[in-house]
Amino acid sequence: MVNSRWFYLLIILVLISCTGRKTTIITTPTLNKATYPTRIPMITATPIQLRSDLQDVVKTIGEYYRVSRCASNLANSSLDEWLGQPVDKPEFLDFTNQLDFSKVTIEEISDSTNNRYRAYLVVEPNPNCGEDCFQSRVYVEDMSTNQIFRIDWGGYMSWRFIYGATWFGDKVLTFEQSINPDRVEIVGVDMEKQDYVYHVAYTPKDKCPVETP
Repeated sequence: MVNSRWFYLLIILVLISCTGRKTTIITTPTLNKATYPTRIPMITATPIQLRSDLQDVVKTIGEYYRVSRCASNLANSSLDEWLGQPVDKPEFLDFTNQLDFSKVTIEEISDSTNNRYRAYLVVEPNPNCGEDCFQSRVYVEDMSTNQIFRIDWGGYMSWRFIYGATWFGDKVLTFEQSINPDRVEIVGVDMEKQDYVYHVAYTPKDKCPVETP
């Protein structure tokens, strides 16, 4: 019996010879049992321009989240603590030769205003649990050096999704992590200083942005 693979290839060759048209064969890789969660379409965020005379980036970030997320009950007055507990600086781990984009699902991409930095919010396998277990991660690529960094911080929870990658100017990146149904964490980091510029928790509000009558 003729192998089905060769049979279909023969049909394609016959069609090419009959039509005279160039045919492109696209192969789709076989998915494993644990297919990666995907966001369709993938989100691409527009960076927020900062005026050259604007000194208080923190104020701009806070206003953005108050308007776009209706963020209320903001907590965390100091970058040295998180909800009453002392925290260390965020870590920028070099993953240049470790990240395999073919093994992750990119859910969001966001470029800084000068296009030097590109943030990737991805879903990847979690090595600490089974094959059906995934985690959200934040990676940033320095387009000028082709280095890729993974951002880790004290409040990171592998079982919670990360979303909302937003650049403020050329070097400040913010993103959000759901802590629980009533609490969301906003993390803001400076890529050059490799430190926090913003780190708060807020209570999400339904129907935000506020609907106008």
